[in-house]
Amino acid sequence: MKFARKSKARERVIDFLAKGMLIAFSALVCLWMISGARAGTGNTEITDIRQQELEGGNFAIDFLFSKPVAKEDVAVEFQRNFIQLTLKNISAYPARTTKLNHAAMEKVFTYQYQPDVTRARMLLKGQASAIQPFSSFEVEAQRVRILVKAGALAKAGDSLKTRSAASVEAAVDPEEEKLRKEIVAGQSSVAASAAAVTAAATATPVSAKADKADKAEALGKPEKVIDKESLPVFAPHEGTMVKKETSGSGTRIFTSLLLVVGLIGAGTLGFRKYAQGKGINLNLPFQRQAKLIEVVSTTAMGPKRSIAVVKVLDG
Repeated sequence: MKFARKSKARERVIDFLAKGMLIAFSALVCLWMISGARAGTGNTEITDIRQQELEGGNFAIDFLFSKPVAKEDVAVEFQRNFIQLTLKNISAYPARTTKLNHAAMEKVFTYQYQPDVTRARMLLKGQASAIQPFSSFEVEAQRVRILVKAGALAKAGDSLKTRSAASVEAAVDPEEEKLRKEIVAGQSSVAASAAAVTAAATATPVSAKADKADKAEALGKPEKVIDKESLPVFAPHEGTMVKKETSGSGTRIFTSLLLVVGLIGAGTLGFRKYAQGKGINLNLPFQRQAKLIEVVSTTAMGPKRSIAVVKVLDG
């Protein structure tokens, strides 16, 4: 009896340890899944755009982000009458405009160029080539700074005079004009795309339409005409969205869940084989109950009577 009590106590200890290890493992895996899901859905965003005048007449424009930004993901270009900042793996939804308090600058507006690319354009009152020698940029953790030195103001003034003497049509950038109109009007990408396609279809010359219609009829396929120049800059690419993409994080969570279920199932089967091989009785529903009494021999003593010799096994 004493040996049987020790055996039962040992079984209870093993059962308690096995269940505790399973619960602890499941909790750790759940925490890992939650942290992975948060990391997958947490995109880097532009939190603020600040401007300040530094010592010596220098001017700084700071772009602040929710997470640190790598220097290789930042590119600065000086084109025509604007400074363009290109940021990879950054979200800038929705588009917004900020006025700049500098004599040589007008405003800065940020927009989502592609699902994983953001652009920030700083409109100038003169030519960007005149300000470029006096400008630089810095990337520090969660901030990108555009620095314009004091000497840029005089160069911008000369460039502004040259620009005002030119024709108005040559000075206006069509892409810039589209961006301004879309930001001010607050149109959505889908509505702007539909309006642009309709405008392009109505603006096509009659002769061109007739030629394309004849070709399409000869091939047996309808001809769809889209003027790419009339499409808005904010229009998303086909098959993409400007908003945050969360489908990837959902796939990762589902895959992680399948991995957890597989690991738990494999661990359970392995422990079952180990317990059965060692003859351990854990009172589990999937485990066979070990025989504690073994019949050695039987002797018949008459009708419905017999004598059995049994052997009591150790638990």
